Order: sequence, then structure tokens, then C-alpha cells
Amino acid sequence: DYPQDALAALKERNAFVNDRNPIDISAPSMSNMEITGGHLKWGLERNLPTMIGYISHVPLVPRTRSGIMPQLLKFRDAHPGQLIAIAANLHPEDRSALVKTGVAVFDDPSVATESVAKLVRAGQAFEKPPNMPTAPGGFEDLSDALAAAGITLVTETVVDDAGAAVRMLDGPIVLKLSASTLRHKTELGGVMTALSSPESVRAAFADLSAKVARHNDTYPDLCITASRHVNGVEFLIGVRRDPHFGPLVVLGSGGVDCQIFDDLTCRKAPFGPPDAAAMVDAVMVSKKLAGWRGAPPANRAMLETALVSLSGAAAQLPSFEVNPVMVGTDALRAVDLVMGDDQ
Repeated sequence: DYPQDALAALKERNAFVNDRNPIDISAPSMSNMEITGGHLKWGLERNLPTMIGYISHVPLVPRTRSGIMPQLLKFRDAHPGQLIAIAANLHPEDRSALVKTGVAVFDDPSVATESVAKLVRAGQAFEKPPNMPTAPGGFEDLSDALAAAGITLVTETVVDDAGAAVRMLDGPIVLKLSASTLRHKTELGGVMTALSSPESVRAAFADLSAKVARHNDTYPDLCITASRHVNGVEFLIGVRRDPHFGPLVVLGSGGVDCQIFDDLTCRKAPFGPPDAAAMVDAVMVSKKLAGWRGAPPANRAMLETALVSLSGAAAQLPSFEVNPVMVGTDALRAVDLVMGDDQ
């Protein structure tokens, strides 16, 4: 809100001003540029961190231009640490002079307000301390954080033969390669999804077994796991620990799409629901959440809640990446989890 003492000072000079922010200094003040400039000046003197002034065509009119421009040009000298934005119609030379002093100049007050709001939010983010612990948590801490965020890890079972995999058929299943140092299973062709018949399971197991033999020297603990096939919209969710910004929460399209289309966004943790909603809107796959070609709508609210929850725990977590997280109608299920800085 506009400071009450500044508002009272304005009313002493111009009784027509309104009582709340944004302040309308009213037409009578147009005859007195000291009042017009004083509106901004009195707010700045009371250490308001951000001021936006809309003075329309005042700087274009010769009579008022001579009274207002000297005041505007002095604002930054007296208040070098404050963000000042002016929305006005200006002569080109006046615009250049204001910009040189460090004043942000706009033609449209709506654009000015939106731009300043984004700058303020960015500044608030940079003011947050990195808060990076010297010893981030391990797998148990991460599992607890995912559970608290409403994300369920899909259970994987090691299968030693095709028969064991077939016996798991109770609906479609997924077979994939797994090893402690294998980060991207798809690079080895190591993921077979939506297997719904004994024949398809046996064929997939044979294919993966050949790859185990081929890559066993590189991945000595390479094995085949089976899990239930999960439907939903595929997202990537993770935390990265940046040395300058601290923990960042990452969201992107799931599978390989995040890399193919560079479809990733991130926010400095912690953050609230508005930032979570903005992250979801920023990735292309979010368009599928409302339902696509007959698919049921996915639970966007659960996804946003999970992002906020993980952002609150991010400082205590190691770097990790869950890809994909399947966003369904009533659940979030993590299909694959990778920990470490090289995910």
C-alpha cells in the first residue's frame, strides 16, 4: 500500500487524490507539475522499493514538459538504489535522457506494471540464500520426499528368466535393463513397454537378454527388471544443485522429449503455487493434461502440489531426476529414478 504519511502529504497539496494504491492524482494537479512530480518524489523519499508512474501525455505538452522533465531526470540521482519506471508519451530526446539516468521507460502502463512485477519476482528469488547443506541426503531421504510430494515409486522386480516375467502378467508390464551405473536405459534400447501377452513378454526378454550379454563388461551388474505398465502424461521432475543459485527444481516433458525438444524449465527452490503453475504452463506436454484424443484428464493440481513440496525439501536432497513421472487422474507414479550430478 502507498504509505499513509505520503498520502497525507499529497492530500495537503491536492485534496482530489484517492485513498488507495494506485494513486490517481487527478486532473487539477496537471496545472502544477510540483504536485505531479511530488507524487513520485514523496513515495521515493519514504523508501518504497519500487515506483511506477503513469503521466500519459504530460511530457509532450510544452507548458507541462518544462515543469516535469527536470524533476524526472533528478529522481535517479537522489535514489540510485530504487527501481523507477515511468509510463508516458515522450519526445525521443526526453526518452533517451531518462533511460541514460537509469529510469525504465514504457509507453503502456500495463506493460510497465507487468515488466516491473517480473523484475521484482526475479529480485526476490536472488535474495533467497542458496541454503545448500554440505551433506545432501541419500536414497531414503529422497524416497521420503517423493512420498511426501505424492509421488509413488513404481516397484521393479528382477526377473531371471522369461517364465518369471510371464508370471507377472496381470495387465500390461514393462521390461527394462537395470544397473547401478546405467543412467539412460533407452540409449541401449533397454526399455520394452506395454507388454500384454506371454508371446510379447518372451520376445522382449530374449531381446534384452542379448543386450545384457553384449554390455555385461561395461555394466557388470546389468539385469532385467519387470514392473507394471503405468498410464498417464509423461513428465520429468528433478532437483539440480547449482553452485551459484542453490537447489533448482526442474520440470520437463518426459521420456526423451525433454532432450529432443529442449523442453525444460526450472525454478529456484523454495517456491509457492504460482511458480509451480507457471512451470507446468511452460512445458509443451502440459497441453495433454486436459485430456488428449480420448485420454482422461490428468491431475494437474497434484503435479503442482508435488513441485511445491519438492521445492521445500530440495535443500536437503541430492540431485536427482525422475523420468518419467506418469501424471494420471488420481496419482503420480515415478517410473525411473536416477540420482547424482550426472543425470
